[in-house]
Amino acid sequence: MELNDIGNTELIELTSLSINNNSLFSKCELNNPTGSHKDRTFLYIIN
Repeated sequence: MELNDIGNTELIELTSLSINNNSLFSKCELNNPTGSHKDRTFLYIIN
């Protein structure tokens, strides 16, 4: 299993935040079918 397969969301390289030739990646949560973790948290609080 690759890191990119977790949650089936894409990885985005954050080139503007790289330091000392290290790569920094982030998962694109807005493409999750249920939204980001913040969306699910707020929905739980509201309901």
